[in-house]
Amino acid sequence: MRMRATLMAACILALGAGQASGATRYTVRWGDTLSGIARTHHMGLLRLARRNGISVYGVLRAGSVLVIPGPSGHRHATRRHHLRLGIYVVRPGDTLTGIAHRHGMMLNALARLNHRRPYGILVIGTRLHVPVAGGGSRHQRRHRHRARRHHSRGGRPHWRGRYRVQPGDTLTAIAFRFGTGVGRLAFANRMHVESLLLSGSVLRVPLHGRQRRPRISRAGVQGRLAAWAAHYGVDRRLVFAVAWQESGFRPGLTSRTGAWGVMQVMPGTWLFTEQMLIGHWVPHTTSGGIRVGVAYLHALLDDLGGSERLAAASYYQGEQSVRIFGMLPSTRLYVRDVLALRRRF
Repeated sequence: MRMRATLMAACILALGAGQASGATRYTVRWGDTLSGIARTHHMGLLRLARRNGISVYGVLRAGSVLVIPGPSGHRHATRRHHLRLGIYVVRPGDTLTGIAHRHGMMLNALARLNHRRPYGILVIGTRLHVPVAGGGSRHQRRHRHRARRHHSRGGRPHWRGRYRVQPGDTLTAIAFRFGTGVGRLAFANRMHVESLLLSGSVLRVPLHGRQRRPRISRAGVQGRLAAWAAHYGVDRRLVFAVAWQESGFRPGLTSRTGAWGVMQVMPGTWLFTEQMLIGHWVPHTTSGGIRVGVAYLHALLDDLGGSERLAAASYYQGEQSVRIFGMLPSTRLYVRDVLALRRRF
C-alpha cells in the first residue's frame, strides 16, 4: 500500500512538472506502441522513452499515462517545424526506394518515418507519410526538386511506340529496357504489374525510350570502367575482362532477358545492388550501369574470399547457384574466357 502511494505521488509530481514545461498527458490504449505514439506526436522514440523512464522496447499497459514532452527547449521540436508531412498512397509498381528518391529522402529515413522495414513489401493503397513541398532544409528541398524534375522528365513519355513481346520477356525487363517504371508501363497497357505476358502480344511503350542512343566512345567506356574499378578496389583487368565478355564494351546493349549496358546487369541485380550495396538510386546511364556492375562484382569477391574465378562464375550463373550446384558447363567456358581476357588486358 505504501509502495502504491509512493508511485502515485511520483506520477503526480512528474505530471505536474510536465504540465509546467508545456508537456501533455496521453493515456495508453490497447494496441498502442511507444514508437507509434512517438510518431503520432512528431517526436523521437528515445526522447519519449527517456522522458517517461521506460525502455524503448518496453511493453505498454493499457490505461497507463505517459508524459508527452512539449516543444520548448529541445532541438528536435524546432527541427519538426522544418519538416512538413503529407500523405502518399502507394500505387502499382511503387517501391519504398523509388518513393524515397522521389521525395528527396534516404530510404532508411522514410522507412523509420513510417515505421516500416526498408525492404519490406508495399501493399497497394497503403498511406505513407512523406515530406511536402517547402519542408526540410535547403539541401533537402534542392534534392527533392531534382528528384521531382527527373521524375517529371520521364513521368509523361509519349506512348506512341510499340513493342512485340518475345518469348521469355517480363514486364519488368521491358520497362527497364525502355527506361520507364514497371507500374507506368502496366498502367499504359491496362494490365497488372504481375500479369503474364503472351508471346506475340503488342505493348505500348514510350517512344523516347527507343530513340535513346548512347554517344560514348570505346575510350570513354574504358575510362569509366577504370574509374569505378579504382573506386571499389577491384582489379581493373578483371573489370575490363568481364565487361568485354559481357558486351564487348558496347553501351546500351540489351539482352532478350533484360540485361543492360556494358556490364549487362539484370533488372533484379540492379535493384539489389542499389538497395543493399550502394544504398541509393543510381541513374540508368552508361556510367551508372558500369558502377552497378562493378559494385556487384566487388561484393562477390568479398563473399567468395577474393577468388576471381568464383566471382566471375557467380557473376554469370548467380552466387547461390554456384554454391549449390557448382559451375555449369557454360559457366566454365565463361570463366575460362574471362581469365584469358584478364591476362590480355
